[in-house]
Amino acid sequence: MAWSTSAPTLPSGSAWEQKGTTSWENNHIRIASTVSVARLDGDQIAVRITETRTKVGTYWQTGNYMRVDIGGTTGTAYTTAWSANSGVAKSIYYTGTANAGVTVEVTVGYRADTSSSLKTVSFAAPALLGPTVYINVNGTARKVVKFLIN
Repeated sequence: MAWSTSAPTLPSGSAWEQKGTTSWENNHIRIASTVSVARLDGDQIAVRITETRTKVGTYWQTGNYMRVDIGGTTGTAYTTAWSANSGVAKSIYYTGTANAGVTVEVTVGYRADTSSSLKTVSFAAPALLGPTVYINVNGTARKVVKFLIN
């Protein structure tokens, strides 16, 4: 599980799907966020958080808080200072592991200690790409992540 400012390469058959939007405003800043998800290979997913921050007052606030929780497991927060200019959209990407249908909660906001700014988008992880194949390994069914048919 990792955060990045670079978009992951989506495999064939995968596309970004918007899951929700959030917004928050105080006397200095307006934050609008869009959350999207895409399935990567195997049980990997990618979450894209696109934010536009607009300066409202006289002070430019650079606080930033993003976190992705998967299946009840609290993820590591992304708290780097916001570097985009006022009104410019910027995307941050998170990649992690999530079986199909598992609940994913994306929390975005200004700072963790400014709880009114924290907004959550919840959704079910998308279905896996292609068919699910199982093999028998010593009497135990195991899901095959990648396979080659000759």
